Amino acid sequence: MRTLFSRPVFSALWALSLSMPLWLSGCTLSQKFEECVSDAECPTVNGHQLYCSSDRLCVLGRPKEQLCGEIYPANAPSNSIVVGAIAFTEDGNDDLVVKAWKLGIDQVNERRSPDPPLALHICDVGKDENDALKSMQVLARDRGAVAVVGPTTSGRTFAIKDELIRSGIPMMSPSATSPEISALGNQAGPINGIFYRVVPSDSLQGPVLAKQILTAAPPPKLALMYVDDPYGTGLKDAFLSALPGQGLPSPAITVKYNEPAAGVDLPSITMAASGILSLNPKPDYVVAITNVHTVDVIKALTPLPTMGTPSTKIIMADGAKNDNTLALSNTAYASYMVAAVNGHLSRISGTAPTVDTANQTKTGAYQKFVDDYKTRWNQQDPSISIFSAYGYDSIFAVAMAIGASGGDVTPGRVSQMLGRINKIEASTGRCLADAMDVATNNWLVVGKTKFLDAKNKLTMRDGLVLQGATGTICFTPHGDRSAGLYERWTINPTAVRFDSAPAS
Repeated sequence: MRTLFSRPVFSALWALSLSMPLWLSGCTLSQKFEECVSDAECPTVNGHQLYCSSDRLCVLGRPKEQLCGEIYPANAPSNSIVVGAIAFTEDGNDDLVVKAWKLGIDQVNERRSPDPPLALHICDVGKDENDALKSMQVLARDRGAVAVVGPTTSGRTFAIKDELIRSGIPMMSPSATSPEISALGNQAGPINGIFYRVVPSDSLQGPVLAKQILTAAPPPKLALMYVDDPYGTGLKDAFLSALPGQGLPSPAITVKYNEPAAGVDLPSITMAASGILSLNPKPDYVVAITNVHTVDVIKALTPLPTMGTPSTKIIMADGAKNDNTLALSNTAYASYMVAAVNGHLSRISGTAPTVDTANQTKTGAYQKFVDDYKTRWNQQDPSISIFSAYGYDSIFAVAMAIGASGGDVTPGRVSQMLGRINKIEASTGRCLADAMDVATNNWLVVGKTKFLDAKNKLTMRDGLVLQGATGTICFTPHGDRSAGLYERWTINPTAVRFDSAPAS
């Protein structure tokens, strides 16, 4: 989508070449074609902003030299072992997770001497799915990464899957939940040991989401709205599959909306919401599965009745539990005053992966993470997003595997070590953790003070479990977290906070 000779000088050069003898107009004439000097000179094509590359051409997606701009710590020596990180950094969506990764790097490096330290090479992929692939190629081909934390979304995971398979580099996502990730591989079938994630698959969240709808006589009227991406479609399918088991009817209407690579598709959101608003009578429940543009969906559903019969309840998933949603509290928008907005927010609830609080009586890992995070990051509270704790677990899982690899730190070796975190009860998917009072138990506890013990255990054997900030973690052969816990969250607009309780 680029046009050469876009500057007047090119026309002049072309005319000059025509006036020369043929022997002067061949390859010996050096010409430099340029479209741009800065991003500001590049156009938007079909809704996609083009960017100025290092060879001064306008290209789709950001040039790869702009994608992986931060190495942490900044003074990392040249012999550092490279861990890639793929996240949304430019728009700030993954700020808490990235800080959890950095905290983990700091703590592990304090325990790695005399081995080389770890260096986190952070790549931003917020503009275009092609950027995620380019970032992964940079990490695999230019930076020598032995593992990657992230991507933080399912869509970006699918974008980099081919490069992961080609390179053999294992990933460890804190928040990519699509059930389809469980089967990623090639034409021969799923490939094990590449696609790890500490967050549970949405095949587990779908039934939990369905349980939030109360059965009644007559059966409640349902509507479903979902984002048309791997996260949205995966959770939608898991939710719909769970309805018969709960004795619930199929939705009266199922509508989807688009999330483009750049910007927001408000007409798509408005059209999807209009299909729900036009139902008569109105639905008792709207299940809305959203991702980046949750706020726009919430605003579009505001006209649903909050009083009378029915009083429509809105149920959302983990993609909606974020700072942007909470920031709607005590505000006014469109024709809705603060009281109406707060009433709308108060009828919204949702489900999300949560922390295993019972496990904290054993390890204290979650509270220790929160305290260390606040100390490191100027008292910022990581519990605003539960995925900060999942980010912490993801970096420690990778760091333990790197440590257990000894002097042979290769992607294949790191993957092999991660595969040892595998003590699973087949019938339930739960981890089989040894008793707390056994000195040689099979625990790998996250955190600075437990790192060396965890690394040494992982070096010697399998049949281990990761005692993380989010609870006890084991991996299936493919790389999924074998089980998970969920919460039911609600919005408290007056206090501007999420209130949470264990999901039923």
